Amino acid sequence: MIGYESDRSNIANYFYRQKDTNLNFPAHIHDSFEFFYCYEGETRLSIDGNEVLLRGGEATLLFPSVVHSYATEGHSQTVLFVFSSSYIHSFYESYKYKTPLSPVFPFAAFEEAVRILAAPDTDHYRIKSCLYLILSEFVKHTEFADCDAHARDLATKILAYVKENYTQGPSLKELAKLLGYSYNYVSGNFRSIFHTNFLQLVNGYRISLAQHLLESTSDTIIGISAACGYDSPQSFNRNFLHVTGMTPSQYRARQAANGTGKQ
Repeated sequence: MIGYESDRSNIANYFYRQKDTNLNFPAHIHDSFEFFYCYEGETRLSIDGNEVLLRGGEATLLFPSVVHSYATEGHSQTVLFVFSSSYIHSFYESYKYKTPLSPVFPFAAFEEAVRILAAPDTDHYRIKSCLYLILSEFVKHTEFADCDAHARDLATKILAYVKENYTQGPSLKELAKLLGYSYNYVSGNFRSIFHTNFLQLVNGYRISLAQHLLESTSDTIIGISAACGYDSPQSFNRNFLHVTGMTPSQYRARQAANGTGKQ
């Protein structure tokens, strides 16, 4: 199942930082850009089913709406930044219908930019300047091909539909009708874009949202279940356990023990 990360938003000036040791993270998707840098060791990255290996000193830039995952077999020290397209508007407009053919590029010479981005007090303007430095190196080392503009626009519309309708029993047939396409066209393109089925994407979004609410609020589990679009707490518990390997109560308790959840 693909995790659709509800809190990785493309709203203006969204910026998220994360440092990891021996990162392993399953397939997921969001509608923001993601820059990933490997300080040391090796990390295997899967992008839309294609695998690449990042070694110490190498980086990659992921475009919105691509399915990706990380795996570390030995050791790695990494950092990633997820950010909205508003930070890099001119680049986004120029490359939104392009696909990078060689997404891994050297970045060790510019680690200072990574350190600046990792600092929580870095202001908007320095973030923007560091991101454009990253883009300059990315473009210098990367070849691009034209992507299927229809497919990329369709992916954006599908993700927007899921975010707006996840509590209303969304369906691919309803989506196709709203978009003015045949069900067969949307269904066929959906599988090739997301490498999963529609119900799994919706459930991935709901569980991701539930995780965020369990971490950031003191809402009851029954209330979170309803807020995430589940008909019953039993259905919510069953799906949450299937995706995360623990119950919502266990997840909240673990976050609190780690100091990351709302007390």
